[in-house]
Amino acid sequence: MRFRKREAPNYSLARNHKLLNNFVKRVLESRKDVFLDISDIIVKCNSKDKFDKFYERYLSEWNERGIEDIHYLSLLWDLYKDSGDIGILRGRFLELLLYYMLRNEYDEVDMRCYVANNGKESKKEVDVFGWNNKKNYGEFYECKVSYYKVDESEWIDYLDNLVEIDLMFGNKNIYGFASLEEDKAFFHFLKDIMGNKKGFNNALIIGKNGLYPEKFIKRKVI
Repeated sequence: MRFRKREAPNYSLARNHKLLNNFVKRVLESRKDVFLDISDIIVKCNSKDKFDKFYERYLSEWNERGIEDIHYLSLLWDLYKDSGDIGILRGRFLELLLYYMLRNEYDEVDMRCYVANNGKESKKEVDVFGWNNKKNYGEFYECKVSYYKVDESEWIDYLDNLVEIDLMFGNKNIYGFASLEEDKAFFHFLKDIMGNKKGFNNALIIGKNGLYPEKFIKRKVI
């Protein structure tokens, strides 16, 4: 079995954003309360104007937490001011969280790519994909910062794509959905839409708590 990937047309857009990559690496090393708070801010602030509106409040609330915590907020301020498209910034933040965590476990990891095997290629790109050459299996995710803004039909298409990729690579992979929203709410939201769809019961549904590194490494593995 041979793993192959093809970059999606929007692959490079914000993918190599040095400031964003460095910020994600720092957040992955942060305390859990900082990790969750940063996730909440990114969910709530989907524009520069909203971030500006809440920034002074966040600054006041975080002021008692110490200079190290304030530094995370300052880095996030720099990102919001530096980025032309906040939607892309927020989406890439979530994708990069998974990208760097999967890099600790897989030989090959990429994001925003089409994948192919034995002459078949995925119809849609996958947000994050990791591949283990020795054990010959992969792990891949569809990522959405705020799940409730996605149409039901799109969620079904995403699941169909994940199931198709799973089948393409031997039907023995880990796949699922990731969001920066609350874990239980995310799970029940998707279950209401796709609970009876093929492949849903095998999908991991990961919210912000499940994305925290110490929790993520305890997920279901092969």
